Amino acid sequence: MEVILADRYFVVNSAKLATVYDFDRRKRVVIDIEHKTRVDYSLFDTVGFRVIEFRNREYLGKMLAGLKVGKKVFNDASASGH
Repeated sequence: MEVILADRYFVVNSAKLATVYDFDRRKRVVIDIEHKTRVDYSLFDTVGFRVIEFRNREYLGKMLAGLKVGKKVFNDASASGH
């Protein structure tokens, strides 16, 4: 991968894709080099998804804590076969 940094944007290049993160236009542009296509996205779609994902993780964490998942449920003697 190659990353190009500029004042108002950065570009991430790989063998098949180039992704431009343009902060002036608030866009993420994905260029498929192999198929010669371009798709524009809003930078906010990624942020919006992350907000939902973090809320989901927080909820799952509370549920797992309430169920005491990750706590030891048996003693070491029974685990070693004694």
